[in-house]
Amino acid sequence: MNPSSANNSESPVAVHLPESNSSETLSAWQFVAPFAVFLIGTQAESFAVDSNGKVLGETYAMIYSLKIIAVLIAMFICRKSLADLRPLPNFRLICVAILTGIFVTAFWIGLDGLYPSLPESMGKRSAFDPTTLNGLWQILFIAFRSLGLVIVVPIIEELFTRDFLLRYVTEPDWQTIPAWRFNNTAALVSTAIFVAGHPEWLPALLCGILWIWLLRWSKSVSTLVISHAVANLGLGIYSVVTGDWHYL
Repeated sequence: MNPSSANNSESPVAVHLPESNSSETLSAWQFVAPFAVFLIGTQAESFAVDSNGKVLGETYAMIYSLKIIAVLIAMFICRKSLADLRPLPNFRLICVAILTGIFVTAFWIGLDGLYPSLPESMGKRSAFDPTTLNGLWQILFIAFRSLGLVIVVPIIEELFTRDFLLRYVTEPDWQTIPAWRFNNTAALVSTAIFVAGHPEWLPALLCGILWIWLLRWSKSVSTLVISHAVANLGLGIYSVVTGDWHYL
């Protein structure tokens, strides 16, 4: 069914539509800039790897921390885009978001090793073990890593891939429609870009499909952010408990 012609029956949350002629109208760069800064910072992390492929701990910790600071600055400059997180989900949606986040963590880990790898251009994990750092560097890195994993990445990635991008591909006048009225082409583009950024391509594909469904059902971008945050938190906890850092 074409999303633009979907039934507008009662939804789990109040519908929030942007006004195209409002002084608060958002520009595309307000969604793109924080995500772009994050990608540039991720590329800069390559400077923390020596010629033998070994990660230089303190250098990596410094670059990663600076990356998160730069993204936070970009998010502040582009803070009007955060309006798309309203209205906040109700209790029912929060519960669904938590459960889907836990489910994503489970199959992300459970499918490991059961599918062929794709080229590293699909994304590469640093797999950096923060316990190799000493003193202040360890505390600093863990603080920024946690902030990036659970808060920064879920917000900027959902606002870009499953809020802005879905609308931009669906409708030329993209600010006049909500994200959950995406068409099939937009869903394919958004999911493909999400998968391209993850070396775990099969879990990422399943995850992208799940979150596309969750957006359609919940009509709430912030529900996706919560689910994404829970999934990342689960992977972080798993890494700490097992000492297996290759998911991060």
